[in-house]
Amino acid sequence: MDRRYFLKGLGAGTVGLSLPPTASSAKSCKVIGIGGTGCNFVQAASQSGAIPASSQWVPEFIGVDLDLAVLNYIDADNAAMPGCAPIKTVSLATLGAAGRANRGRAAALRKRDALKAVLGDTEVVFLVAGLGGGTGSSVTPIMAKWAREAGVLTVAAAVTPFAFEGEARNRTADTAFNQLKREADLLVRFPNQTLNDITGDDIDQSEFFALQNQRIVACVRGWMEGANDATRT
Repeated sequence: MDRRYFLKGLGAGTVGLSLPPTASSAKSCKVIGIGGTGCNFVQAASQSGAIPASSQWVPEFIGVDLDLAVLNYIDADNAAMPGCAPIKTVSLATLGAAGRANRGRAAALRKRDALKAVLGDTEVVFLVAGLGGGTGSSVTPIMAKWAREAGVLTVAAAVTPFAFEGEARNRTADTAFNQLKREADLLVRFPNQTLNDITGDDIDQSEFFALQNQRIVACVRGWMEGANDATRT
């Protein structure tokens, strides 16, 4: 796959990625939220219609987690809000990772067939996850690796912790980020601490994370629009 078109990704400068030129028919893309942060993102994006289907792209929303409570909440929203884009859910285990990356990694390997099926039959996957905990830090690099091996263009948005969350969590996030950098075609970092430095402490928690979600949406949509421009040239 030729990925050498130069596109501008929000916050990423100039990046050399694109799909090869194709016919003008709509292309499939999957927006996959991994772990609590990722699942919250796909739920918000689905409900708001912030990443709509178009003549160029048909997005599919998927939530992947070890915590059944999170996935059950998404499934309940699917039933309660039939007008929104549905979110497919993939359960890796019955309990959360409890911050343990090895637990998330083991669960992903046990469910490798289900995850590889999720990553197939698409032009591009957008992986969205928070790094520093158990599920996002361990499962996201694995899914990026499997997507790349399947020849699927892989764009990842990684949310990293606040400074006050401690050295251990930030160290886990840095390790996962470096692993993800080796596997994803494009990786954009969204540090909570940097955004907090901009907004200050007066913003409440729900507003803060809504703003972070908006920044990720802008990145995804910016990539889509850039890819559309590249395929028309």
